[in-house]
Amino acid sequence: METSPRRLVDTKTAAKYLGFTPHYLDQLRSQGKGPPYHRIERSIRYDLNLLDKWLDDRMVDPSAPAPEPKQAAPLPAWLQPATKDAQGAHCE
Repeated sequence: METSPRRLVDTKTAAKYLGFTPHYLDQLRSQGKGPPYHRIERSIRYDLNLLDKWLDDRMVDPSAPAPEPKQAAPLPAWLQPATKDAQGAHCE
């Protein structure tokens, strides 16, 4: 199996390639939401092949049916509405 050579670029070049600003790409990286990257000593480098894959993984097909909405998690007990018994109880 033949693999294509790594083409590593800096943040500024990667951001331009993706159509982002370098600042936005830095934000994505710090939030753990951005494309994979390499840390080489103090430098950050992006592999163009992985940028392409990251973009492909986020492709949306507008003709596909919309995903089902996620069910909301139940509220913790301390946020649950008070019951009638609890509202009418008096401490003596």
